[in-house]
Amino acid sequence: MKAGTVFVFATAAEARPLLDTFDHTPLTDGGLRLHQIDDALLLICGAGPALAGAAIDALARTWQPRRVVLGGVARRLHARLPVGAIAQVGAACFDLPQRTTYVPVSNLRRESWSGVHGDCTLLTRAAPVQDGGESVALARHADLIDREGAAVASACVQHGIECAIFKAVGEYAGAQPTTAGMTTELITRLAAFLLGHYRWLTQDPRTDGVRHAALT
Repeated sequence: MKAGTVFVFATAAEARPLLDTFDHTPLTDGGLRLHQIDDALLLICGAGPALAGAAIDALARTWQPRRVVLGGVARRLHARLPVGAIAQVGAACFDLPQRTTYVPVSNLRRESWSGVHGDCTLLTRAAPVQDGGESVALARHADLIDREGAAVASACVQHGIECAIFKAVGEYAGAQPTTAGMTTELITRLAAFLLGHYRWLTQDPRTDGVRHAALT
């Protein structure tokens, strides 16, 4: 089977606004939490790099999608990104003890990306940031931090799938946990952005005039 665009979220809460927008159909496929929404698919991959990478591997084997659009909330590492903004990731990296390797992310460009902070770098790690001092150190390597982005991007590169990442910007990594109300607001803002550009994101990249650029 071949799929076009697959929207990917780590958690059901992040996926809920899109699922509630469409008449969605759950698909039984090798343990993947997969739904048909309109003319696209939606995958809930699970939290953490291991689960996210394995989910994309399984998705690629069965569905061979053209494009993966990863959404979710990411914590900021510096003040240049305001809380509540939408960030488009141009490169992602794993938090490695000895070296930092950046994975290129397809940088879909559209003039109507009004207000989007583009070409951001995303750091992915399983362990939470402990304090503000650690956050400052990590800011030398990336703009944002999450638990899935680099794993999804890396798996997409391995399988030849175009990958775009859009994140709603949360409070500083290492700060007090975001309240449930703030998390809901961030998820809602991201969903509004994705739905506002849904038709464009689900077009065939071979015919829609999208320019593909990768950061190296």
